[in-house]
Amino acid sequence: MRLLPLLAALAVAPLFAAVNGLIPENHLAGPALEAKDAEGKVVALYGFGWRCPRCKACLPKVAKLAKELAKEPRALLLGSHLQSPNAEAVKALLEQAGCPDLPTYQFLSLEGAPDAGSLLPLAYVADHTGEVVWAGSPLEDFAGFEKALRDAVKAAPKPLPGSLADGLDLRHNRDLAGRLMVGQNIEGALRQLQSRARRGGQAGEEAATLLRHCQRWAEDAKRRVLDNLEPHPSLALAEGQTLLRTLPTQMAELRAQLEPLAQNPQTKALAASRLALGKLRREAAKAPGRAKTSATLQLRRLGTLPDQADPDLLSLRAEWQAFRDTLPDR
Repeated sequence: MRLLPLLAALAVAPLFAAVNGLIPENHLAGPALEAKDAEGKVVALYGFGWRCPRCKACLPKVAKLAKELAKEPRALLLGSHLQSPNAEAVKALLEQAGCPDLPTYQFLSLEGAPDAGSLLPLAYVADHTGEVVWAGSPLEDFAGFEKALRDAVKAAPKPLPGSLADGLDLRHNRDLAGRLMVGQNIEGALRQLQSRARRGGQAGEEAATLLRHCQRWAEDAKRRVLDNLEPHPSLALAEGQTLLRTLPTQMAELRAQLEPLAQNPQTKALAASRLALGKLRREAAKAPGRAKTSATLQLRRLGTLPDQADPDLLSLRAEWQAFRDTLPDR
């Protein structure tokens, strides 16, 4: 299967809303996110200031909406602070309003958003393709803001956890989405997509985009495996084994590099723990309390491994702890 040459010339369609400013140095409150967390999602921004009385008046409604959306994987509600930075004041304001877990950053914006006015608070909604579908004052028209957000969520593709097609709005190749599961052999599905891409037309163009998306995942995964063979062998083993199960023919050359890692008992145990962390991250929104209990148990198990000074172990423990800290107690 020669997937790489075919994909080299294919164009890539936009897959997510461009959120400007979603970087660590801008983080003020709530869970820290990355740009990839917005991929394929409906994104809503609530622009406010900690000294703004109008913003404070609107925040309880935002808090109620955030709580309702907490278990909706297709939506991401973000706070965009638009006055002088003051992390402590912002955290106190969100805590008082009942939304301490609202991911909030300094001066976020959506690519291509229209002018929503100059009087705070401001709000924007971008659908899962990145198109801004609403902009205005949530204080004066919260119903409009909420309706635009909920309508965009309804129009977004239903989540398919574990599939490389998750978050993509497929109209002609939906039958293959369930066969593109990470950790299962997808090479047969890719051959079908290649055949459809050669035929052209709307179905072919969509197949080409989906192929390109799969190829990007494969290249990124292979790069991470090779980059982590020495510094984080358990990460290389966990991702490498998953990649081999997904693309056993295309990635066959990785077997020889992963075999020595699999022979090390501690590396093997850490790799299993990393896979458990990835699975739990995908499922945490449905049952955060249960996820927190599982994370606590994993941290205890890591404490029983023989080489506690292992840098790979220390790195994984930090990841588990950071994940656990983002989960509520109940």
